[in-house]
Amino acid sequence: MIEFWRGTLNTNAQRCYNSILGRLQRGATEIQCGGIQSDDVFSAYTAITKDHPELFYLPSQSETSTQTLTARGFKKEDTTLIISNIYSPSDVSKCQNHIKTIINDLKKQTLNRSDYEKVIICVEHIVRNTTYAIDFTYNQNAASALCYGTSQCSGISRALKVLLDSLGVFCLFVDGDGINDNNEYEKHAWNIVRCAGKFYHIDATYMLGCNKSKKEPLFRKYLFYDDSLIAQDHKWDKTWVPACTDSTKALTGDIKTDNSEQSKAKRAQRNKANRYESLSQLRASLTEAIQRKEPKHEFFIDIQSQSNTELCRIIKNACSMVFARLNVSCKIGISVESDGFVVLTLNY
Repeated sequence: MIEFWRGTLNTNAQRCYNSILGRLQRGATEIQCGGIQSDDVFSAYTAITKDHPELFYLPSQSETSTQTLTARGFKKEDTTLIISNIYSPSDVSKCQNHIKTIINDLKKQTLNRSDYEKVIICVEHIVRNTTYAIDFTYNQNAASALCYGTSQCSGISRALKVLLDSLGVFCLFVDGDGINDNNEYEKHAWNIVRCAGKFYHIDATYMLGCNKSKKEPLFRKYLFYDDSLIAQDHKWDKTWVPACTDSTKALTGDIKTDNSEQSKAKRAQRNKANRYESLSQLRASLTEAIQRKEPKHEFFIDIQSQSNTELCRIIKNACSMVFARLNVSCKIGISVESDGFVVLTLNY
């Protein structure tokens, strides 16, 4: 395991990192940090939670208590790190055993596999077994995804790092901002991995969002993205993290990734598309699109269906209902790709 974020700290924070890590691993809840300033203690603790997600019982935020001591005319700050562990000792033991079982199974599945394949297998394990839910107390650690099946982006990213660390694949926890369902940026976390000497962005949370129905085969999206592709809906501080420059391995659904402007435009188009899981969502969206006289409406649809022909029939019927309700005359064209991506053309 590479302690990547430790290397980004200043000298005092690195010294604190080295000092408190062992005690956190042994379950200490109050750690004397001596004369190290509280800001450096906080930076060291944050780096540890990124580098060591196997310490899933640690809260995402820590507290510090600082006393000013005076001796022989000199003042000295004495900082104490205070930890309120999330889980009880018995729960920690149960989770550790469960995670070991998962890792042992994944090691069997990935025997003699490439690092690329290991990444896909680990991401798909998380996507199949996790439901997205925000809970800033319990869902920001690896056990929330791996043991309890409910997590948010920070917990999912830490879970993926735990799995890939165990398989010998370089994996980095990255925090920044991502576009939410309201098309607004909010705090977000994902990963950078290294395969065959090249770095790639992996966003298991966004891939989970594309697979809410858990329908097989899973949509393989947000895997092995380069900087330019992930930047379409992510922002991050590029000061420290490795540059991801290889655009030849990206998995974005059914699109074959290349460097052409046409391919990049199509990937951007799909990444911005909404996803509907019910006919009511589809009809509501169609109503708005038709009222705005949009010539084209693009989206993903997760309605169970046996074939693209059946999906086309469902979409056509939904359009007919909306046309009748709005008293609109319109000709439509429907194109459905195998991963559920729909391009609907509207001629008024």
